[in-house]
Order: sequence, then structure tokens, then C-alpha cells
Amino acid sequence: MGNICRKFFQFFRSAYVALMAKTDEDEDIPPFPDTLQDFEYYFNEERKLRHLETDEPFNFVVKPDNPKFNQKRYEALGNIITEHVYKLLEDRHLKKINIPVEADPDEPTCFFYMSEDALDKEKLLILIHGNGVVRAGQWARRLIINDCLDSGTQLPFIDWGIKEGYGVIVANTNYNTANDTKDGEEIMGSRSPEEHMKTVWQSFVQKSKASYIGIVAHSYGGVVTLDLAIDHIDEFRDRVFAVALTDSVHSFSHQYADDSVIDFYRQRGKNWASSLDVLDTDLDSHSDFCPTVSAGTEKHEYTSYSSMKSIFKFMSEKYQEMKKAAEGEETKTSVKESLEEKTDTEGTRSQEESEANDTEKINSVTKGKEEISMSKDILKADVSGEKSSTEKGKDVEVPMSQSEEDILDIEVSVTDNEGNEEIPMSQDFSSSQTDVDMNSQDPDGKQKEEL
Repeated sequence: MGNICRKFFQFFRSAYVALMAKTDEDEDIPPFPDTLQDFEYYFNEERKLRHLETDEPFNFVVKPDNPKFNQKRYEALGNIITEHVYKLLEDRHLKKINIPVEADPDEPTCFFYMSEDALDKEKLLILIHGNGVVRAGQWARRLIINDCLDSGTQLPFIDWGIKEGYGVIVANTNYNTANDTKDGEEIMGSRSPEEHMKTVWQSFVQKSKASYIGIVAHSYGGVVTLDLAIDHIDEFRDRVFAVALTDSVHSFSHQYADDSVIDFYRQRGKNWASSLDVLDTDLDSHSDFCPTVSAGTEKHEYTSYSSMKSIFKFMSEKYQEMKKAAEGEETKTSVKESLEEKTDTEGTRSQEESEANDTEKINSVTKGKEEISMSKDILKADVSGEKSSTEKGKDVEVPMSQSEEDILDIEVSVTDNEGNEEIPMSQDFSSSQTDVDMNSQDPDGKQKEEL
């Protein structure tokens, strides 16, 4: 128990000393402005940060003898830049979406940005920044401050995506604690960059109508993307047509990517790495299975901007490639279904014709039997009439107990008054009073003999 108390006291004392030291460090630094105008800076028509009075670029060193002040001032300006970029996203009609979606009122949340109709579009573009201080819409804060908005933000990618008919999602993977502070409470569903992206994917991307999804990710964003692909490889194969990376720090081995993920990246991924080689020059990726080319710059933070046009071309080509493949599969399926439908129709028609033929045969046989029966009745009547007409000297003997088949072979004898046998009547029935035509066929298809 004593050891526990001693450790607790040591921890408390260390925390208190650190807090007091931080207070001592900051007490000589006055609070900084919280708006760009109060900071006396603005973005000109070229989207470059300039001083309101001197029109000079941002000056980091304002107090050569106080580097801590200079750094704090830079960080304060960085926070203002973050809010400014958020506003620029909203100016493009991107909406702030809170996550987790079903958070309690007292539960901390974060947000990302999404175009108004993103979930209804056939195509979806997802932008994922790197690690550190950058937030939604940014590639590199240093470039925004020291170069321009175009090179440091995702705005050119967003503008291109909207122009090309994409729905756009802008991730905010570094927003992991309440109020976006270092010591804030962790946000469920966004406790890490990887978890943030999984929440966005599962809560929004999965439910979208997009059949074609393109992803652009910078630096640690490549790690986030690979982690997402590992967990959702089937969906990636079905819906993600391209993964464009800029100086990504992902690792297939350290992140335990299996062959299916590696194969996906080989076919649909490309990494524009920092290099002095000319843009798009193939680079040896060593153990990396993702095709790697030069970004045309050796500056890590500049790779997204320097390779931007090549990325747009890559995305367009991969989109068309996947779309044509999908249309080809649809055509094959349609042809197959048509053939199956035709086969089923012909089979049904053949069966109906067969049944009709069978019915016709049955009717024919039935008709034949009826004709035989009628012939028999007529024969009986004729024989009876013959006998009646010969009562004075002739008798007709007909064995009426024979079957229908035997009726064909009936032989009728005619005798005179003395009992002498004369011409067999079976030879003369064709010329007698009966008019029955017995040339029709019997059920066995054999021609009947004339009576």
C-alpha cells in the first residue's frame, strides 16, 4: 500500500512540476489574435499569404532572441489557417458532418466534410491528408503559409473532382480528441486516424450509391488507406478504381497485407514519391508492391501538388478502365440472360408443339376407332338386311362375336335353297349396298383392307 501511495505522489508531483513549467514558459507570451485580419495577414489574388501593410510574405522570425515566441505565433497563425480552410470548403458547398453519427449530447464528436450530393453520385472522390497538425482540406500547413493555398490545400483536387462529376469526401483523420485539443477526451470512432477513416467508410461510403470510388492520400494517409483496404478488400476490389498516393509511408509487411491486397495495389495503385527524377519516372520500389514513380520534387510536403496533373490523368484512366470492364460484364450478362430466355422460350414452344402433336395423334386414333365402330354397325345392318331379302331361299351367317380386328376378316357365305355354297360375300362387299370407305389407317398406322 505504501508503494502505491509513493508512486501516486511521485506521479502527481511530476505532473504539477510540468504544469508549472509550462505556465512559466507561457506567462511571458501574450495571447495572439484569433482572426487572419487581426494577425494583419490576408490571401491575395494568387492565393498567397501576404502582410496587410507591407504585402510581404509571412515572417517567422519576429523576435530573434525569443524562438519560443516565434513558434507559438506560428502555431496560432496555423490554427487560424485551419479555420480559414474550413470556410473555403464550405464556400464550395461542402457540409460539415459530425461523427460518431449517434453520439449522445454530452459525448465529444469530430467532423469531416462532404459535398451535398456525395452519397448520390456514381463517382466518389475521397481525400486523406497526412499526420500531424493538418486538418480537413490541408496537405501541408507550411506550404499554405509560406507558398500558397493551391500547393498546401486540397482545394485544387476538390475543384477538379466537382468539375468531373464526383461526390467529394474530405477526411479529418487527425481530429481525435474533444475540441481538437491535446489533452481532450478521446472521440469514439475517431480515436486514431485509422479509426476515423473506418467510421467514415462504414457510416457513409458503404451506404453511398457510388459504383466508382477514387482515393488520394498523402504521407501517413497512405497508411490509413492501406489499413482500410485490408479490412474492406472485397469492397475495394468491387468499387475502388484507383488509389493515388503521394510520398506514402505505408508498409505492406508491417501492416500485414495479404496477397489479395497486394494484388489490388499492383493493379490500381500508384505512389508519387519524392525524387529529383523527372515527374512520372518509374522508381525502384524495393519491397513495396505498389507501382512507384517520381513526384518531380524532393520536398515531401510538395509531392501532392507537384504530381497533381499526373494524378488526375491516372484517376481518369483508371475510372474509364473499370467502367469499361463493368459495362463489358453487363453486356455479357445481358447476352447470357437473352440466350437463356430464348432457350427457355424455344423449349416451351417445342414442348407445346410436342403436346399438340400428341393430342392430334390421340384424336386421330380416337377418330379411327369411331370409324371402325361405325363400320361395324353399318356392316351389321347390311348383313341383317341381306338376310331379310333372301328369306325365300338364302341364309346369311355372320359370326357377330368376333372382335373389331376380326371384323376385317369376316367371310359371309351365301347358300341356295338346296344348301349349295355359292360366292363368298366378302368378295362382293365393295360393290354391295354399304358405302363405307375403309381405306383409312388403323391406330397402328397399317392400311386397312377393303371389305
